[in-house]
Amino acid sequence: MTKPFAIAVAPNGARRTKADHPRLPMTASEIARDAAEALEAGAAMIHLHVRDTNGAHTLDADLYREAVAAVKETVGDRLVIQITTEAVGRYTPQEQIAVIDALTPESVSIALREILPEGQDEREAAALFERIEKAGTLYQIIIYEAAELARLDQLAARGILPEGPLAVLAVAGRYTEQGATDAELNAYIAANISRHQWMMCAFGPQETQFMIRAAHAGGNARVGFENNLWLPDGSIAPSNAAIVAATAAGCAASGRPLASADDLRSGCQPDASEGLESQRRQRTDNARHVGDVVVDELADIDAVLDVDLHQEVVVAAGGVKLRRDLALEQFVGDLVGPARRNLKLHENRSHQTCSGKNCSVLSARVDVRRHPISSVRVSACSGSARPSTTLK
Repeated sequence: MTKPFAIAVAPNGARRTKADHPRLPMTASEIARDAAEALEAGAAMIHLHVRDTNGAHTLDADLYREAVAAVKETVGDRLVIQITTEAVGRYTPQEQIAVIDALTPESVSIALREILPEGQDEREAAALFERIEKAGTLYQIIIYEAAELARLDQLAARGILPEGPLAVLAVAGRYTEQGATDAELNAYIAANISRHQWMMCAFGPQETQFMIRAAHAGGNARVGFENNLWLPDGSIAPSNAAIVAATAAGCAASGRPLASADDLRSGCQPDASEGLESQRRQRTDNARHVGDVVVDELADIDAVLDVDLHQEVVVAAGGVKLRRDLALEQFVGDLVGPARRNLKLHENRSHQTCSGKNCSVLSARVDVRRHPISSVRVSACSGSARPSTTLK
């Protein structure tokens, strides 16, 4: 079956105002109006920002509730409603996390570099992704350059992000006259973005052309006044709906039918088979560091892991020394793949002899839910060249 092509409308963004376009929606009622028009033009999702009384971008939960309610009243469940956590230089990762927890939205976009700044503590973000997975929230991770795809893989391999394929929004261009460039999209494609469920966002008047390329490459589209004010012929678009309609018409030659909101909710719009195979290969590579155990198939039982780790034992891929608790997370994450996000750690402060050396005992119970093995015992200490693993 040909995979559907999804269009998300981004009607306002965080920066533009009515001075940029008189029809740019700022209030809840205006956002709802544009949502209804975009739906009729072919959109399956709305990506919305809310503004405060001064017209500035805000992550105020009450204003989000007002806007979401207005859109739902207008279109029902015929659009996926996605909020944003965009920082715009104002909000911390903790404030971004707080608005997600306050709202439990149907969908949320999260910029990788904002929620997980390089070199910062990763535990809060890891816990967030665990919560939103359990809540069934449709999250989309925003990246701004192809190099961030490799970081997504690394974070997923360590259990900070859920296992892929991930829903990814690839941004090309910024608020400049030039906007998106072919080199940016070429880099995303060369980096195998198709292994993820991906959507394209392109700044500037060539937006529709980038969406056509994305559609033919298996991606999806996010369009609208947040990133572009022009139609393909160079004229100013009269509305967000006009941009959605131009995108739908331009991408029709891809042969992909337009996706509905229910297509997005069911996750059927992208063909993820290549991404899954890529993830299996990655897990195979990771497993070489954990006793050559590869877990791909899933069954409906728990796994119990008892892990003995000295604080300085090297268990991470690449021979990186980690703190004891993080080493355990890395170790178990590599071993059991999708189970890692359900990892719960506790320390048994007694000690035991492990290969002739004393080592602290850490135990973890992992709710794997669909794991093919009933238990795993993994042992390592400072005197071990590599962990030993026993499957039952």
